[in-house]
Amino acid sequence: MVTEILSPDRILINLQVDNKNDLLLELCSGLRLRNWRQIHKEVIKREKIMSTGIGEGIAIPRCVSKVIKKPIGCLAILKNPIDFESLDRRPVKIAILLAIPEGSRDHARILATFIELLSQESIQKHLIQMDSSEEVMRFLDSREPE
Repeated sequence: MVTEILSPDRILINLQVDNKNDLLLELCSGLRLRNWRQIHKEVIKREKIMSTGIGEGIAIPRCVSKVIKKPIGCLAILKNPIDFESLDRRPVKIAILLAIPEGSRDHARILATFIELLSQESIQKHLIQMDSSEEVMRFLDSREPE
């Protein structure tokens, strides 16, 4: 599933941002979609309901949207952790934006896969040390839960 959602051109390594809003903007534009601004509006709307900073240094901002036809994501590994209003109040160092098409039955499965992957401390440590998006892609694909 990782390779269906991500691609090397949608993995941002050593991203330098100052705050949550800047991170969300980078993630949405990083989707490389013509209508990324609409996705951004939908993600902001979702964040106003409740922060998607799930804890342990991870954020999974997301939205369900009519403007996409298949699930897509953008992963950011931050140069410096930032405040994301996370549930555990820890700064975020890794974030993945997930945009799911309206009506998709895969929402829960996709979310669960990335939560399981990214919440593992050993995986986080490896990701933070990686230098290329291709390396990140291979690593995540090899660690994907069955």
